[in-house]
Amino acid sequence: MKCAKVDHAKIKQLGLSIVDFVEKLVIELIRTESAPRIHRHDHFRANIHETRLKLDLLCLRLPLFSIKGGNKQPVEYQQPDYSILVKPGLSGQPSIKDKEFLIFCISQLTEGHNRDRNDLSRKLRIVPHHFFQMFRRGTRGQDYSGLIETLERLKETTITIQMHSHPKIIHSFSLIQSWSFVKDTAIFDQQKVLEVELPEITIKQLENRQILTLSPLYVGVRSPSERRIYEVARSHCGNESEWKIGLQKLHEKTGSECSIEKFKWKLKSSPRLPDYEISINEVKNLVVFKKTSIARPISPNALGKRHLRRAKRIG
Repeated sequence: MKCAKVDHAKIKQLGLSIVDFVEKLVIELIRTESAPRIHRHDHFRANIHETRLKLDLLCLRLPLFSIKGGNKQPVEYQQPDYSILVKPGLSGQPSIKDKEFLIFCISQLTEGHNRDRNDLSRKLRIVPHHFFQMFRRGTRGQDYSGLIETLERLKETTITIQMHSHPKIIHSFSLIQSWSFVKDTAIFDQQKVLEVELPEITIKQLENRQILTLSPLYVGVRSPSERRIYEVARSHCGNESEWKIGLQKLHEKTGSECSIEKFKWKLKSSPRLPDYEISINEVKNLVVFKKTSIARPISPNALGKRHLRRAKRIG
């Protein structure tokens, strides 16, 4: 079964908020905990080249990651119909940069699903070098140490979702369940590979086609706040040419820790987002995202020329 595109019209029917999406996802997870599971293999070998960047709707729409990094205090995201508590572990809350690892995992799983590979599993076996290549990182000892720190933050941080309409429905999970280094000569015969287990909520979104493709230019967006603004726009615009949102609401959705005034200034002065142009309606205090047919250019300083040429070919 191939992974179809997300049905944005259906999502809009449920409402512009993520309320029904979260509720249905959590209820389904709880109902299927004791149900017979579809057979899955022990692990998925994440060795597919030239994958497109993918991410699940939950990570795109909700501010689960810290923009600044280093936060060790619980963060609560309160909405009229649901609340989400992000509780960091000793290593702190995962950052927007840490999210790159989840993007790599989901991109590999989705591509494997699209190619009808029959080894899909919650467990992935990864060659770290492939991850470093996708996000243009170094491969020195400090880069491997940084990856381990990322894995610890993703594992230690817990996300708790509670629906106000169903007070007894509470679902808690970590962004990754476990990680370890194992031997797997079938994927790479020179060294150990990284085995990571993803939470069931991520796999459910893959099976329910609640995954979106990100622009290849996303990698070149260096500012964490600009990446987060792009993610929110990507998850809400869908196939529409334009999307409007209140400034205060956008501030909340991004998880920005700066003042609303500074946030507004950043929107005016800095964004060069892939696929979208941003304007602000000063009278109504609305932020307007307009989809562009061609991504706005990003300077070679922000995105390497070689990667920019590759991104244009992919796009």
